[in-house]
Amino acid sequence: MTINAEHVSEIFSVFHDGTIVGQAFDGSLLDLEVEIIYLAVRVNPNFRSFRLRLLNTRDIRFKVWPNDVNAEPYEILSVPQIFQPELEILRGKSDGDAVKVICSQVSKGFDYCGGELSLRASSAVVTDESGIEYSICDLKKLSEEYWADWERRNAVAK
Repeated sequence: MTINAEHVSEIFSVFHDGTIVGQAFDGSLLDLEVEIIYLAVRVNPNFRSFRLRLLNTRDIRFKVWPNDVNAEPYEILSVPQIFQPELEILRGKSDGDAVKVICSQVSKGFDYCGGELSLRASSAVVTDESGIEYSICDLKKLSEEYWADWERRNAVAK
């Protein structure tokens, strides 16, 4: 279990290039399915995603980046509307007790190309598809190993 905004933001950064493909919100528990195949297959070759449960979640908002450069950014406050397009995670950062997640989105049916997801949560739990829980240290190690392998593969290719 992760218990502060900085660690929660680090989870989102570890999930760089992952896509939020599912969500459920019951008023305080935000449950996200993050498809991030390159990390999930390191746990099990048949896995595609992780589950991120944010507890005591509040103040959820999404400030969009309009496609039209002359349009004013606006905020979406409805959780189902925020996650209606699949959001690709670029990075997380903490801002006091708030978590901010920079996201892109490529669905043509929306007038924005991404934005900043902002929320507050008291803690987070990450599990794989079999229900095994991962600490922030476990996730960072998984990510570091992936990127080290990636560098080795690409060094050979050059």
